[in-house]
Amino acid sequence: LVTPVFFNYVVVRGFRWLRHWLFRTGSGMPQAQNVLVATLFLMLNRRFKTIYLFGADHSWHEEIRISDANELLMRQPHFYDNPQDVAFIPVYDVVKNEYSRMSAQFLLLHKAFLGCEVLRDYAQTLGVRVLNASSKSYIDAFARVKLLTSTNQHA
Repeated sequence: LVTPVFFNYVVVRGFRWLRHWLFRTGSGMPQAQNVLVATLFLMLNRRFKTIYLFGADHSWHEEIRISDANELLMRQPHFYDNPQDVAFIPVYDVVKNEYSRMSAQFLLLHKAFLGCEVLRDYAQTLGVRVLNASSKSYIDAFARVKLLTSTNQHA
């Protein structure tokens, strides 16, 4: 059974003490540039003691190219895709009604990584540990851990 959960997506900035109070009361949250930030925020407010991240590679920058025609190209393979079947395509900015620029792409990436840093600080005030157990990850906001699996426990 899937149950929708609604949350208040009002982006809060400002003094840390005020932000954290607004986060705790559900009156606002950090900018959720991606689903990881939104999900992690909701888990923090549920007061899980330890949260493990898996598959949070955040390696989008590896999939950016500039064509010979000076177009920003990007491909977005997912875990279920065969990477060779995913093409690099031009990135279009629907708000500006033009093809995107490198500066815009890196600003979006900045927002995703900054969201992790804001949540790291918030987690510390709640006494929640967030551990990055991803095998590959560019997220440096959370402590990295390697978990033992059944295949490497006996090594």
